Amino acid sequence: MADNRYRFQIFPSKQLTLFFYLTLYIPLFLIALVELPLLPKLLLLTALALMGLLHNPLQQRNQNTILFVEYQGGDDWQIALTDGTLLQGKLEEGSYISQLLMILRFRYDGRRRLTNRIVLFPDALKRGEFRRLRLRIGRLLKRRSENDELTGFG
Repeated sequence: MADNRYRFQIFPSKQLTLFFYLTLYIPLFLIALVELPLLPKLLLLTALALMGLLHNPLQQRNQNTILFVEYQGGDDWQIALTDGTLLQGKLEEGSYISQLLMILRFRYDGRRRLTNRIVLFPDALKRGEFRRLRLRIGRLLKRRSENDELTGFG
């Protein structure tokens, strides 16, 4: 039987960084233009600026940064973090897949409440890997939905 494992290395994404800054600075600009009393305007600007600082994708890789996701066959995935942690998990419903963006939701084995969303733009993977991952996940989700229809859960 062929080995179904396939590792997708994740790199820092310039497109994700651009998206992050656009979604941060456009609201800041709009709030600055809106006629509001000074105190609410300052509170909104401060809150957005703090969110930007706390969720800045340009920060150095920390212990929660994902190095790679590895498809292991069936519904099984392995996620590797920069601190050396290897998490086993399954792809969750609610993952979003398109040609320009993927938002993957994983639930980790042995951790009932812990899920992780991975936002991927095409430049986060090697050339051709984004398409390969998108097709692999698409087939997996299609097979899962066909199984749900057969068992009456769909």
